[in-house]
Amino acid sequence: MNIRLYFDGACQPQNPGVGTWAFIVCCHDGHDVVRGSLSVREDSIIHRSMGVVDGGRLSTNNRAEYYALGHGLKWIRENEEGLWTKLFIYGDSQLVIYQSIDQWKCRSDTLRPLCERVKDNLSALPMEWQAEWIPRHLNELADRMSSLAYCEFLKRHKHPQESQP
Repeated sequence: MNIRLYFDGACQPQNPGVGTWAFIVCCHDGHDVVRGSLSVREDSIIHRSMGVVDGGRLSTNNRAEYYALGHGLKWIRENEEGLWTKLFIYGDSQLVIYQSIDQWKCRSDTLRPLCERVKDNLSALPMEWQAEWIPRHLNELADRMSSLAYCEFLKRHKHPQESQP
């Protein structure tokens, strides 16, 4: 069976800011394009996850994108049981996609360790894979999930001015 990995990272309320990440793993045929937007069917989702980069410390959007891809690849490696034959990776970050497949060099000292970790995870996959950049509107579910991770972070970490009577 072929699978797809959609990932997204975000920084809110600005970049740099609180970095959040999300990924979705679904069956390869588990999507529909509706009115120019990708819709992942609920019945095709194998796993989804989201979180905050470095506990909410100052981060960048590119760092959050690498975290999203890294967490997705880690989950696939930990849960792969010989069932999946090919992985299709989709993200809306040209930087992360093209650096991960060596089309662009990673010149950032802060991103280089994340890029290398992603490349190590890709080379260790026991299946064929390919990565492709997609426009943001085709990555809608991962995008919404990374925004939801920020909302969840705010619920747990109220700003001092919000908690005063």
